[in-house]
Amino acid sequence: MSILGDAPRLVVMTANIGNGLADPGQVAEEILKAGADLVGLQEVSGEQGDALVRALSSELPHLKLQERGIPGKAIFSRHPLIETGPIEIVRGRPDLMARVDMPGGPIRLVVAHPEPPRFGLGSGARNMLSGQQIRHLAESIRHAGEPGLLMGDLNRVSWQRAARALSEMGLIDAWLAGGSGPGFTLPARWAHGAYRGHPLGEVRLPPFARVDYVWHTPHFMTEDAWLGAAAGSDHLPVVARLIRRGQP
Repeated sequence: MSILGDAPRLVVMTANIGNGLADPGQVAEEILKAGADLVGLQEVSGEQGDALVRALSSELPHLKLQERGIPGKAIFSRHPLIETGPIEIVRGRPDLMARVDMPGGPIRLVVAHPEPPRFGLGSGARNMLSGQQIRHLAESIRHAGEPGLLMGDLNRVSWQRAARALSEMGLIDAWLAGGSGPGFTLPARWAHGAYRGHPLGEVRLPPFARVDYVWHTPHFMTEDAWLGAAAGSDHLPVVARLIRRGQP
């Protein structure tokens, strides 16, 4: 068998679960169906977080929940979390960092959810700060020198400057490396504001933007990447199967 054939595999998933929109039972089903070893979630409500802990504790017993609602994030892992903590670059929207004790050595994970782009008077400074947030998170992984993952709803499409900067820093977009098709993740449904509870809020939409990502350092190679099924959120999950190949 080849060296890569013997190398450890890691299945990772990221999903924005919509601050109560996604059914936690369906989210847990998608996670277990994918055989995920490491999961990073965004927009986790208190109710969703509690339900997911109950549903996943036997398969993914190592976890960290941070905040609730729009800034809410969660990590579920098959392997122990050595350390966890917030990275607060933008006040009120802390991202979540963890080091995971994996076979072959620790890896660094950042689950991110910067603000979406704003438009109109005064939006330039906020958009610049949000872009700086993405670059800072990538730098925190790159300078650590460990195998690393940055995943989440980055609220940027791939041609925007902040997303392109990740590639320029040496990180690899798992979808471009191993996915098939455009990989659009948003919007999977219309269910916001005044429309929530309205018949329009139940309409499934064909996504037309890719804003949810798994990025990894060159310590990994993407073997495969695919989209999970809709669970009620306006985002689709992204799943990637990675091969750990040691020092790049």
